Amino acid sequence: MPYQHILVAIDLTEECHPVVARAQALASTSNAKLSLVHIIEPMAMALVATCRWTFRCCNNSSSTRHASA
Repeated sequence: MPYQHILVAIDLTEECHPVVARAQALASTSNAKLSLVHIIEPMAMALVATCRWTFRCCNNSSSTRHASA
């Protein structure tokens, strides 16, 4: 059964070029639609996630220090 639609997730690095080339070859041989997707996380959400991670790490390391003391 030939492909009908190929979806490729890319990160816009040099390593994605061979992946896209292979997807193009597959799409052309099966006459399939080719779609590329690149997800960008909003900065506000990235900052919240970083702050939560930092807070958890700081809390875990301080509680570990107290537990071993």
